[in-house]
Amino acid sequence: MGRINGNTRQGVTPPLLRKARISDAPALAAFAQRVFAETFHYVSYSAEDLQQYFQTLLSADYFRAAARDGGLWLAETAENTIAGYAQVRALSLPIEHPSAHNIELTRLYLDAPWQGTGLADRLMQQALEPYPNHAVYLTVYSENPRGLRFYEKRGFKIIGEYTYYVGSHADAEWIMCRHPQN
Repeated sequence: MGRINGNTRQGVTPPLLRKARISDAPALAAFAQRVFAETFHYVSYSAEDLQQYFQTLLSADYFRAAARDGGLWLAETAENTIAGYAQVRALSLPIEHPSAHNIELTRLYLDAPWQGTGLADRLMQQALEPYPNHAVYLTVYSENPRGLRFYEKRGFKIIGEYTYYVGSHADAEWIMCRHPQN
């Protein structure tokens, strides 16, 4: 399928953005696990590390709790399939001087056919809309130049380093921040 104006797919209705429901959790877990494995196929994760990660941080139970918390958004196609998701939560990253006006964009993933269509921007804007006066923090895998460029183009700056664990596998990540524009 081709792109028109870089932000829509020819002949395809753009996905609907909506809050995730608890009932979405099993489909979202399957989607998240598949997209994570596809996105980071070049990282040497062991099968055990992936299984542990999937069972804890990409499981249906995890997504049920995230949906209950209210910070989980889906991009859903006209065919009722998941095209992407975003998760926002209270800041959990180790930063200096955290405040109540900090928020963390924990996850932003799209299915490969939707990358480069503008959907990531729409999904991120929707997820962050309730927090216009908050500093937004996130982490990006240090060997993910596409992700780093995406966030830099949207005003995020690297402010530190972070070790993220997928099972027992330690990933070097960048902590990034975008302060509110007053």
